[in-house]
Amino acid sequence: MLIMKKFHLLFLILVFSIYSISFADDLRDQQLAETISNAIDYTNSDVRDTAVSFISAANGGSYNIYQVCDIFDSVYKRWIYVNDPNTGYYSPASKSIKLWKGDCDDYAILMTALIHSIGGTVRIVCAEGNEKGSGHAYPELYMGNDEQLLKDLLESLSYRYKGKKMNYRAYKTENGQTKYWLNLDWSAEHPGGKFFKGKKDILLIYANGYYERTKLN
Repeated sequence: MLIMKKFHLLFLILVFSIYSISFADDLRDQQLAETISNAIDYTNSDVRDTAVSFISAANGGSYNIYQVCDIFDSVYKRWIYVNDPNTGYYSPASKSIKLWKGDCDDYAILMTALIHSIGGTVRIVCAEGNEKGSGHAYPELYMGNDEQLLKDLLESLSYRYKGKKMNYRAYKTENGQTKYWLNLDWSAEHPGGKFFKGKKDILLIYANGYYERTKLN
């Protein structure tokens, strides 16, 4: 009987420990999502003006994939990567457009804000690297949930970037719908470039502060 009581106590301690760790992890995710979403200040007039200034006359009009390309190319040419040892600081997009310098999360925040300001949808992927202590943040562009539309958009991108392969990911929602997201990582060199290779478990952060953890296929 004493052995059973000890076993029961150990079981309760184990369950409580797992719950505490899970709660702490979720709290960190929540705080990170809130901090990053606040930095994605896409309603800032300077951010909007900067995004519009990058769009060529040929690609004017309603929001379209070529406007995203114009923004990506303009930022890519200007951006200078500078490592930030202070992992708790995330530069607002309105500040980054004046500096054009920062680390991966600063770039991801900037790209997300610029594209949101013209009507697109971008989210930030936070991934752990395969090396201990390493990690990366990069933006993904929402490409819709229609496979044929996706193919048409990828064909347009491939034409613009001279036949380069376009990389995207398909994520299934809880209701079984498939949504497509295009890689916009600065290190990928062009929209749809190669994805960062890290651990499968990732944190997704949206401009409105919503966040979720998921696993890559």
